[in-house]
Amino acid sequence: MKFPRFSAGSALALLGLLMVAVPTAQAWTGMGPKWPTNTNKYDKSGLPSNWQSVADYSAQQWTNVSPSPFTWTSDGASNNDLVRGNIDGGGRTLATTTIYYSGTRITRFVMKFDTSENWYLGSGSPASNQVDGRSVGTHEFGHAHGQGHAQTQYCSGSGSATLCPYYTMGSTWARSLETDDRNGINTLYP
Repeated sequence: MKFPRFSAGSALALLGLLMVAVPTAQAWTGMGPKWPTNTNKYDKSGLPSNWQSVADYSAQQWTNVSPSPFTWTSDGASNNDLVRGNIDGGGRTLATTTIYYSGTRITRFVMKFDTSENWYLGSGSPASNQVDGRSVGTHEFGHAHGQGHAQTQYCSGSGSATLCPYYTMGSTWARSLETDDRNGINTLYP
């Protein structure tokens, strides 16, 4: 069952204004602005302690992409905030990433996870009625570095792109990046 969707919230709207076709990658619908450097920080201090490892795991998936030099590091002084709060009262939106930018350069982001969802924060398998924090976090960090959602033809069955615009309850498939996710970051940050 495909249920709650990911949302880039305001970020998707912002990205939509500057989307361009990028021929070297297939899955995502476009990319907006990008960071001016290949090393960026995030502040996870706005998350409860049981979310700290979820944030680090999720960021690390994008840092591990080769040959891209892009790196996420945790820094409590960063203005790139990760927080929890009410989004839609447990409706369809699990998390949002709002990107702030000037021209074609990202200057800041705020990633928000809905407090009304039934989250699983471990490294094992969530129950069929739980949302996997690592999957959603990995997806949202993709938006935080500038990628949009994947096109629907890359979002069915095994091997679906992490940046697909939906999530299947109880699944962990979005924890790891697929070819088109990796192509996206490698194109933005060669």
